[in-house]
Amino acid sequence: MASSFAPLQNKGLLGHIANVMSCLDDRAYYNVVHSSNGYILDKNSRPVADRPPGGGPFSAVMGISSGEDLVLLSESCVNEVLLTGIPTQHAEDRAMRPEIYEKAITILSDFKKAKKEVVVWGFSSAEPCPTCLTKFVIMASDLTKRGLIKAGNFAVVYGASYEDTLKIAGFNDQLYAKNLKNFSIYPHSQNHPLKVIQIERPRVPDAVWKLFIKAKKPMACIARDGRIVAIGEDMRSPYDPFSTPEVVAINNACLNLRAKGIQEPWKADLGEMYTTSPIGPLGYASAQWTSIKYINKVVLPINQSGSPHIASEVEGRQNTDLLKIVARGKNNGVVRLVHYSKYPNESQLLWRDVIAVHPQAIYNGSTQVRYQQTRPRTSPEEQYFGTSGTRRYPEFIR
Repeated sequence: MASSFAPLQNKGLLGHIANVMSCLDDRAYYNVVHSSNGYILDKNSRPVADRPPGGGPFSAVMGISSGEDLVLLSESCVNEVLLTGIPTQHAEDRAMRPEIYEKAITILSDFKKAKKEVVVWGFSSAEPCPTCLTKFVIMASDLTKRGLIKAGNFAVVYGASYEDTLKIAGFNDQLYAKNLKNFSIYPHSQNHPLKVIQIERPRVPDAVWKLFIKAKKPMACIARDGRIVAIGEDMRSPYDPFSTPEVVAINNACLNLRAKGIQEPWKADLGEMYTTSPIGPLGYASAQWTSIKYINKVVLPINQSGSPHIASEVEGRQNTDLLKIVARGKNNGVVRLVHYSKYPNESQLLWRDVIAVHPQAIYNGSTQVRYQQTRPRTSPEEQYFGTSGTRRYPEFIR
């Protein structure tokens, strides 16, 4: 884990990070093998056809360090896409949910009073997708603006790279990152898989137009065949900077479909998105995880097109500027991304075996992953204890 970042020269802190990353792989593994139907492997440690995986092979946790001391803000969080039907409920998202965000601010405030310099860490089993990277950038920007951390003191340590995750687990986040970057460079091109267009009244469905004209705050919605299927308002709060109108609209659309018995809402025809705000990286990247092909920026009358209808994803920064920052990926200049090359990644190796039996479980990118037993497994117990006898799912450090 070579890095010029000063905190990563601290051997004590590096030891803590190594333990955290090992635990994340254990937790991601556990997330795969345990489902509502019970343990998903047979006595020969092979996936069972009538037992789909409990969740994706991903885990994450947030932490705060001062010197060699590291405080974790929660137990490890896992990917909940298959559980909830919301395609952006990734492990990193769950690790930044409001109650954890509030805890972070409380602890950082205490460190500030003690005049101690700190670093905020995101630990993830895999390189964050553009949606999660955007959330890290938003969180880092918010904490810096609050005066709780210095600029540059926010880092994300990840295990599996984009290349690893595609080759082993079949998730093509690298493609999403490439598409976001292309959109940031050519925002008006109609050659993108997810197109953003600006439309005026004649092309706006009546129901959408009425919703936006009456709105007193930024709004977004999903509509299909002229009918609104989900509405999103700006639901952000001091401890939730991520619930923008676009994100809320997507989540509501997927929840509505899940309530109707559709288990994979991200594959269903949601329709098109309509918004009153210029699209930012969070809205764009979130829509990439769905079947949405068009994001329509609605042009309102001049007397109604002011700030009450525009939601900036980061306060004081235009969405177009934030888009360019996130599109730089590892070179974004706000969040440091550090690859932990010693990450064991047994969770993704297991996932490769599982999706050979349950290909429908893939909810992103390439499905061209063929079954390949990674190594002989002697017993179901080995899934918990491994060949060394170490418990596979240790209690996470609090």
